Order: sequence, then C-alpha cells, then structure tokens
Amino acid sequence: MKTIWPIDHTCGHHADRDLSDRPADRRAGFAEWLARQECTDCWRASKEGDEQDRAAWLNELPRVS
Repeated sequence: MKTIWPIDHTCGHHADRDLSDRPADRRAGFAEWLARQECTDCWRASKEGDEQDRAAWLNELPRVS
C-alpha cells in the first residue's frame, strides 16, 4: 500500500509526503488537495505579514475598562 506521495504544490515546490496517518482510501484525494495548495513554507511566509498587521490592528482598538 502506497504511503509516500509526491506532491507538486502550486507555488512550484515539490515534497514527498508521508500520508500513512490517513485512511488508505483517502490518501489519493488528500494528495490531490495538497497539490492545489502552496507548500507549508510558502503558506507560512505569506501569513507572516498578516500576523503583524493583525497585531497592529488589535493595538488600535479602544480598550474596554
């Protein structure tokens, strides 16, 4: 039974993912879904600016006493 799946992400990066923690009948579908996403590193990099913007926005909210 295949457990390591090659994933070519939309960002252009490639990863071999161990999907042995997924039920065997769902691995192919999950691998297809992963291929339609950015890799983990690119996803995290795109969210870094969001966290800083969110922190600045929260600091500007009026404080409730």
